[in-house]
Amino acid sequence: MKEKEKFLTASITVEASYIVPMILSIIFAIMVASFYFHDVVIARAVLEKNIEKLENAFIHPLEKDDYYYDYKAINERFLYSFSGDYKVQESMGIRQIEKELNASLILLHPENIKVKMKKKKLIASVELFCGIALPGTQYLRFFGKIRKVTVTISVYNQADFIRILTIIDNKT
Repeated sequence: MKEKEKFLTASITVEASYIVPMILSIIFAIMVASFYFHDVVIARAVLEKNIEKLENAFIHPLEKDDYYYDYKAINERFLYSFSGDYKVQESMGIRQIEKELNASLILLHPENIKVKMKKKKLIASVELFCGIALPGTQYLRFFGKIRKVTVTISVYNQADFIRILTIIDNKT
């Protein structure tokens, strides 16, 4: 009778030594996956927020070292807006995006941040990668690859749109 009791208590210990690590590894995998998807969503939100700030830069360029518009100087800068050279605004956008991503991401690291201002189109992209090799993450399909997040916004000038509508109305 005593031998049977010893066998039963030992079997619970052996079963627990298999089950507990499996449960812990499942919890760890869920945490890593949630951190990964959190970082991807945060990166997209940061790109969208900063691209929306640059939306008016086609008409009103940003100040040299400031991320905001000085509306008192609109008349002085009006001709500059036709030049099509937006390197200052692009570099300011890249710096701001990099600063916000470095403060917000948990697991992934940003690399190759790009902001491109073409005619009537704003494109921001970033590549995210995991800087550390976590054990067991090779089994997660999405993990270990470089994830590219891109946001594109088409911009139109409301005044030009209204002018087009008035031209159409005048012809009818």
